[in-house]
Amino acid sequence: MIPRLLFLLTTIFESARANGVSARFTKQYFLEKGIHQMVVFACWDSIERMDYCQKIMKSDMKLAYIPISNDLDMKSILRVNYYKLGIVLDLDCPQREDVLDQFSKDRLPYNESYFWLMVTKALTPPKDLLRQLPLTVESELTLATRWNVTYILYDVYNPSYRHGGRLNVTYMGHWNPEDGLEIELVQYKYKRRGNLHGLSLNFSIALTFPPVPDFMTYISNPIERHLDTMHRFNYALVLQLRDIYNFSMNILRSSSWGYLVNGSFNGMLGDMIAGLVDIGITPLQFKQERIDVAEFTVQAYKARSAIIFRNPKGNDVKNVFLTPFRDEVWWITLFVGIVYWLLLWSTVRIELYFNKETSIATLNSQPASESGLITVAAICQQG
Repeated sequence: MIPRLLFLLTTIFESARANGVSARFTKQYFLEKGIHQMVVFACWDSIERMDYCQKIMKSDMKLAYIPISNDLDMKSILRVNYYKLGIVLDLDCPQREDVLDQFSKDRLPYNESYFWLMVTKALTPPKDLLRQLPLTVESELTLATRWNVTYILYDVYNPSYRHGGRLNVTYMGHWNPEDGLEIELVQYKYKRRGNLHGLSLNFSIALTFPPVPDFMTYISNPIERHLDTMHRFNYALVLQLRDIYNFSMNILRSSSWGYLVNGSFNGMLGDMIAGLVDIGITPLQFKQERIDVAEFTVQAYKARSAIIFRNPKGNDVKNVFLTPFRDEVWWITLFVGIVYWLLLWSTVRIELYFNKETSIATLNSQPASESGLITVAAICQQG
C-alpha cells in the first residue's frame, strides 16, 4: 500500500513540476508579446489542468482551457473583442489535427489577431504538419520543442500557402527556468520576411479609358498622362514594391472599381472576394460597405479639387501692383502715353491758332494739363 502511495505522490509531483515549467514558460512568452488572454487546446488530465490554470491565473491572465475534440466551435471559442489572443496547442495530443482542421474549416485567418504557441516534446519541428497550414507572411506562429525543462523556439511562417509558398522555420530563441526567455530573433518582422522568393501574386487594375496602343505599354509609359492618372501612378508604386519584396505579378484588367449591386460586389472587389485577385492596383475610396470585404493600405494617392493661380516667383516681384506685366511692357506703355499726349496737345494748339473764336472750355484755355488728364484717363480706361 505504501509503495503504491509513494508512486502516486511521485507521479503527481513530477506532473505538477513539468506543467509548472510549461506554465511559467507560456506565461512569460505571452506577457512578452503583450497578451493577457489565452486559450489552451490540450489533452491533459484534471491534475495537470488544475496545476497549469492556477499558475497562469496568478499573474492576472485570463485563461480558457478547451479539451481537444472533433466538434469544436472555433468561431465561438476564439471570438475576440480585442486585438490579440494567445493560443496554446499541445502537439503531443493525438487529436491535435482536429484543432487545426476546424480552425481552417471555419475560415479563421492565421494573422496577427491570433498568436499561436505550439508545444511538443519532439526534438525537431514537425515540418510535414506545418506545411499543411494555410500560413501567410503576417502569421504569428511559434513552435516550441521541449528538451527536459528547456524550450527551443522557432518562428514559423509561409509567404503564401495559397500561392505555393515555401515554409520557413527559423530559430528564434530559448527558455529555461534559470535564464528565462531569451529571444535572439529581434529584427523587425516584415523586414525579416521581406523576401517573397519570386512568389506569383495576382493584381487587378480598373481602367476607364481604352489602353492605346496596348495594355502594358499604356500603363507602363506616360502616354496621355491625363487619362487614368491614379491607376497608372499606383502601378508605378507596385513596381517599386515588386523589386523590394521580390515577387512576380499577374495583372488582370477589371471592368470597374467594385460596387455593391444586388447584395454582391462587381469589378475588382468582386474578383478579390472570389479569390481571383490578391491586390488591387487601382486606388479605392473608403466606403462603409467596402471595409468589411477588403483590407485597405495607407493612402497612396491624394485627389482633391484645387484652384491654380499663375504668379511669378516672389523674389522677382519688385512691386505687387505692377504684376504680372514685365518692366518692358510698362516702359512701352509710358512711351505710348507720352506720344499720345504730345499729339493731342499739338492738335489743340493748332486748332487754337487757326480758330480765333474765344472758348470757355478748359481744354482750350489750359491745353497742356487737360490733354495730359485725357491721356491718363485713356491709358487707365477711365471714360
